Amino acid sequence: MTPRASLARILVASLARIDEDERRRRIAALAGGRRLDGLAELAERHGVGGAVFHALRAVPGVDPAAVGALETIARTTMGNHLGSLGDLALAKDVLDRAGIPWLVFKGPVLAEDVYERPDLRGYNDLDLLVPAEAFSATIEAFEHRGFAVLDRNWRLIREQLRGQLHVGLRHTVADVHWHVVNRGRERFNVQTTQLLDRARPLALNGIDVRTLEETDALLHLALHACLSGCHRLVWLADVDRWIQAHPPVWDDLIERSRSWNVGSSLAITLARVRRILGTPVPSRVLATLPQRPMLDRLTRPEGSAGELSRAVAKAASRDARWKARRLWIAASRIPGARNGAPRGILAHGGDEVDRVAFMEAVARAGDSGARRRSGHRM
Repeated sequence: MTPRASLARILVASLARIDEDERRRRIAALAGGRRLDGLAELAERHGVGGAVFHALRAVPGVDPAAVGALETIARTTMGNHLGSLGDLALAKDVLDRAGIPWLVFKGPVLAEDVYERPDLRGYNDLDLLVPAEAFSATIEAFEHRGFAVLDRNWRLIREQLRGQLHVGLRHTVADVHWHVVNRGRERFNVQTTQLLDRARPLALNGIDVRTLEETDALLHLALHACLSGCHRLVWLADVDRWIQAHPPVWDDLIERSRSWNVGSSLAITLARVRRILGTPVPSRVLATLPQRPMLDRLTRPEGSAGELSRAVAKAASRDARWKARRLWIAASRIPGARNGAPRGILAHGGDEVDRVAFMEAVARAGDSGARRRSGHRM
């Protein structure tokens, strides 16, 4: 049986910025003639099953059971993508008929516009962004067409002023955002109106939509990765593939990261994609961004230190000053010591009064991004 660390190296070899001959050579050395029990499960956990399947299928002598399991993931990924495109067309009709400005980001945009083929990038939801002042009307428009809001804990949603709600469509779930950061927006200066104003047109398999402008999209991918822990290879691959498909103007990226106050998150994410996938990030860019903690340089999200890697990234994204105490606390939580899961937003809580209050608070919050709680200053 192949050790987990070796399985992780196969994943990285499948994604790295190397030519195809070198990729096949590395995979053959790591995987040839060995049982690869657990490889498909690890690839799926990292969200890269389709990419690993297409890399391994080109290498003779690789465990056919593992390749078959990965092929199932790739086929499922393609099926989900096609269903999501159908739901995207449906969402477009709902929002256009209601006269609401909107854009789509992440999932289908990455699959169609950035990756070489859609089955390389799996996703489970459809991310839509609308203005805060139109958020209530957006939800009502979906409900009027017969689509239900899946969230039920309106008391919690109101208290935390969540940046999104989940709407069940025919095939997938739409994450309807009024802000691209769901929680903790007070640390950043990301303004929805600017994102919508700068949005660019894009055709996704014949569906005309708008999506984030290239610099906004790359910054958001880096921020999302770091806030989530930067520990899944799919998030690193997203940033790598975006840089390949839409080469950034690095000075513009740095300047906008400062205006968003996300330089620390950008630094960690870019350093990891360069170190792990070989993404050509200039050294001067990393030198210009906020300094990363030494602890981050010693972790690898795809390996046995994945939980440590996750904790360091999340702690760093919450404190640009890299407080030693905060990083020590993050490291001490490995593995699995948690503060306790928050009350689920799918559990019932609150009532229609809380729902109305939440919608009113969103409209007032707008681009301030401030986290406001019921019972506190509004």
